[in-house]
Amino acid sequence: MTTDSLRFFLRAQTAQCHAELDRAIGSIENVAAYARYVQAMHAFRSSAEAYSSADLPPAFADWRATRLAGLLQLDLADLRLPAIAPPRLDLPGGTSSLIGLLYVLEGSALGARLIIKSAAALGFTATHGARHLAVQAAPDSGWKAFLTLLDQAPNIDRELAAQGAIATFACAREAVGLATPGLAQTPPEECLSGYPG
Repeated sequence: MTTDSLRFFLRAQTAQCHAELDRAIGSIENVAAYARYVQAMHAFRSSAEAYSSADLPPAFADWRATRLAGLLQLDLADLRLPAIAPPRLDLPGGTSSLIGLLYVLEGSALGARLIIKSAAALGFTATHGARHLAVQAAPDSGWKAFLTLLDQAPNIDRELAAQGAIATFACAREAVGLATPGLAQTPPEECLSGYPG
């Protein structure tokens, strides 16, 4: 794999929005912070997982994305939290922007491996309150398989893939703002305006 691969291109183009999302989530040191995180992620995944797998390239025919909205709904019930309205996710359209969305969704498995430790310290498990994290952080999650397909996928427009990924990060950031009092309810301008270059 070379540094000019689509994976590295997307990582570079989304670095600012990714960092902003991480700051918005903050550290999960208590039950209230974890509850807000679950509420935000349910809203975000409900919006982001509404795409159709029929729009994926043929190379992805045997691959299955990790879908978490249903598990997050169960986690919300464990936490006795209401769902909040999902923010709107506007993708530029087409296969390439969908690849960008999936890059963000599948890549979140890496962060989940850190968050699940915080959840466990608060008493949440794979059967109560952290179902989605248990699936997302599993060693056999789809991230590695996705990266292999990403590097092999033909005819992906890098610009549109980056726009799709940035729009997805912006949607996640908006969901965190909606679930967390005191945070801005919209992402920073650079994460809303599309591909920054």
